[in-house]
Amino acid sequence: MSAAKVDLLIEKGVTFSIIFTWLDTDGSAIDITDYTAKMTIRNTETGNVIADSSDNITLALGNTAGTVTVTMTATQTQALDFIRAIYDIELSDDSTPAVVTRLVEGNVVFSKGATR
Repeated sequence: MSAAKVDLLIEKGVTFSIIFTWLDTDGSAIDITDYTAKMTIRNTETGNVIADSSDNITLALGNTAGTVTVTMTATQTQALDFIRAIYDIELSDDSTPAVVTRLVEGNVVFSKGATR
């Protein structure tokens, strides 16, 4: 299964939240109860990590609903400073070795806004 392609817009100083759902070929949610998730946003020019789920991105798994909710607080987005980036979300099951699936990937545009 290929990762879904979804581009994101993150606004400086504004709460960011989006929900992704992992569906099978029949359109039914895949149970992710025994999975862990990771997300990274990287600068497209330098390759440096801008944000990730071990620091300033919160990921909440919806278990049987197959959802991954991504959240960044207004304080967290206020601390960011970039123009364009890339991101992905990977899910790992609890088998040994783990089966890793890239759920979604895409570009990130950062809007600095006018209000300070």
